[in-house]
Amino acid sequence: MPKTIFNREKPHLTGNWTMKKLLILGGSQQIGRRLIEHLLATADQRYQIHTFNRGQTNPDLLKRDGVKKIIGDRNTDDIEKILNRDWDVILDCSCYDPIPLKKLLSKIKGRVGRYVFISTISVYDYQKNIKLNGLIPEGFKLLDFTEAQIREEGYKCYGEKKVAAEKYLLDTDIDSIIFRPHFIYGRYDWQNLDYYWINRIQQYQEILVPGGKDLIHRTYIEDLVACLMESFDLTQHQGIYNIATHQPLSINDYVEQLAQILDKKVTFTSVNSEKLLAHGVRPILDLPLWSNGSHFIFSTKRLATDFTSHFPGHYQSLEDTVKWNQEIEHWTHGKSKWEAGRLGLSREKETEMLRSTSK
Repeated sequence: MPKTIFNREKPHLTGNWTMKKLLILGGSQQIGRRLIEHLLATADQRYQIHTFNRGQTNPDLLKRDGVKKIIGDRNTDDIEKILNRDWDVILDCSCYDPIPLKKLLSKIKGRVGRYVFISTISVYDYQKNIKLNGLIPEGFKLLDFTEAQIREEGYKCYGEKKVAAEKYLLDTDIDSIIFRPHFIYGRYDWQNLDYYWINRIQQYQEILVPGGKDLIHRTYIEDLVACLMESFDLTQHQGIYNIATHQPLSINDYVEQLAQILDKKVTFTSVNSEKLLAHGVRPILDLPLWSNGSHFIFSTKRLATDFTSHFPGHYQSLEDTVKWNQEIEHWTHGKSKWEAGRLGLSREKETEMLRSTSK
């Protein structure tokens, strides 16, 4: 087993080091926020931490010593605020528009030691893998993109935009590492797909689960942070890494784990995909983590080869996630859409489908 260099409770960095300037583009939502919390908790304060964002998301966070906040919009001339100094590491976890990124990269050339970019598994052309049911490696076919797509506003062409952003970064000679995470779960998960299933299991004795062989492959935030911390100092790397931090498991295994963690006896009734779709049930939006037979599972051999961080199994990570969900009464960002009924299968519709299944 690889040596563990990251402890979830109290991260500790060892060895000789010098203070480095770290710039986080974003930093106030999930990835950057959790990373900063871990960096500030280390016994060795080896980074001068700076954040650059608009100051609109969670503006009162991280008002403490150790974090220098630069306020600005990265897609405007505000970006000049970060160009008047050199950076040892830039972590980019807020890039949704590749065109301003291309301009930024041309200006920081020679002024950054390493550029760590948070991409997504959505860059892959999934249609090429649906029938293959295999682990997708980093060299799998990516989506094609057009100029019109990368100029599209909103998230409609999210995957294509990330492909373009990766290309622009790789076209430079900047030392860069690209991470492609799956659904990121755990603390500060703004989607909080687990909340739907936790809430269902806590409230009802029978719940509907999608049938079929859909597999879940996700990225736990603490494990992602561990790799980020390691990536800042990694001497040799292969550039691009899938980062799914547990073995693939079925949705049935997932809900069984949840029921065990919550100590609830629940009957899980499977309904096949055809029937779900016929009743207008939407993948992900109505039944979180159900992808209607598309197998979004990924090879992480490259990550395991170059990184020494050890990831606990899915059960422990899910246990931690459940505990956090039970402590976030004050944190509604990842709960409100589910609780208001804008997302998730309504209990009335679920009951109707359960009754029809039992006949």
